[in-house]
Amino acid sequence: TNSAPDTASDSTTITSDTTADVTTTVAAPPTANGGSTVNVPVTFTNNGAAPATGVTYTVTLTTGLSGFSCTGATCSYDSGSGVVTITGLPASLSSGQTESIIISYTAPASGSVTVNSTIATTTTESNYSNNNASGTTNMAGVADVTTTVIAPATANAGSTVNVPITFSNNGPDTAAGVTYSVTLLSGLSGVSCTGATCSYNSGTGAVTITGLSGSLTSGQSENITLSYTAPASGSVTVTSNIATTTGQGANAAPDSASDSTTFYVASIGITVRTNGTNNDVITGPKITIGSTVTWSYAVVNTGNVTLTDVAVTDNIVGAICTIGSLAPGATATCTKTGTVIAGQYENNGTVTGKDPLNNIVSASNLDHYLGVALCDVNGDTKINSSDITLILVARGLSVQLGDPRDYNRDRIITINDSNGCKLLCTKPGCAL
Repeated sequence: TNSAPDTASDSTTITSDTTADVTTTVAAPPTANGGSTVNVPVTFTNNGAAPATGVTYTVTLTTGLSGFSCTGATCSYDSGSGVVTITGLPASLSSGQTESIIISYTAPASGSVTVNSTIATTTTESNYSNNNASGTTNMAGVADVTTTVIAPATANAGSTVNVPITFSNNGPDTAAGVTYSVTLLSGLSGVSCTGATCSYNSGTGAVTITGLSGSLTSGQSENITLSYTAPASGSVTVTSNIATTTGQGANAAPDSASDSTTFYVASIGITVRTNGTNNDVITGPKITIGSTVTWSYAVVNTGNVTLTDVAVTDNIVGAICTIGSLAPGATATCTKTGTVIAGQYENNGTVTGKDPLNNIVSASNLDHYLGVALCDVNGDTKINSSDITLILVARGLSVQLGDPRDYNRDRIITINDSNGCKLLCTKPGCAL
């Protein structure tokens, strides 16, 4: 007998998946510096087998933000409610389709910002738990570092120039990772600083600064004074820079500063003349005792900067004149008269003035004359034939008033002067 059936059959009913699975993600950065622009990618995806129709998209943010924008769609942010209205995204998503936008805003100075996103569809879903997402960004604080340089406008060549430099944090939060740098003209000498340790590279002009704080609290400042020897001419610009790893927001205060110093040579000269001649060494001209002597004091600004309070004095006569201001290359002459005294006379004329930094500059010049009796031409205190011979040799010569050869004081040497001086000879016949 054939008791077991020789055939068999069964059936499987095939059904199609008609469900969608819309989901969203928010990829907010964990931290941001206050004042920086925060970019938050937001995605909307259909992971289901069936198309999602009647899709709506919603994003909300913390209220009161500024600088809001988005890319990938048209967005409108209500700062009072924090709601972002999104248009321009498709109302249906096919299986596997993703739409991406980037939400951007300006990070506030403190606190945190949370971005929430929601997606919904009128199509039946297989999973509703992934229709919402959120991401939070914590604000790292705001610093505002700045620097100042205060260089003197001018300095005398060869002097020491001192330049105060300040590094500060004007922001509400601590500035971390602070770095400092200074540059100035290459090839300088005498570079040093107080308030920090400085190393100057004369080839590049860079100054490496160590010893200052690596962080600055709100309102904290670091101060140094940079010094160098002023070159002979030209100018030197000192530039300082400060940087921080902390966000600076609007960065209202400048992170670099510079100031310049122009160098000058302040010098002055003076020439003293007695009756028109300069006589640095003795004896100088012989001038008749009791006659009038005229000293002139010729002053010249030999530097390249205007001098002020320029005045002339004489160690014997006293104050001569006040010139006041004297430009580079300018000259001025003052005069003084006196009565010739017997013997060797020496006076020293001195001029003083002030440079732009009120430093005193000065110069002096000696002058001489020999006060002799009338007709004592050789100054040996005797009037004899030697003096008469010197007078005769000088006939026709024009001389200064007070010349001992000029017996009749007409400033021309003639036979009349020799004849007059014979009357004054100390021995009969003008014997030696």
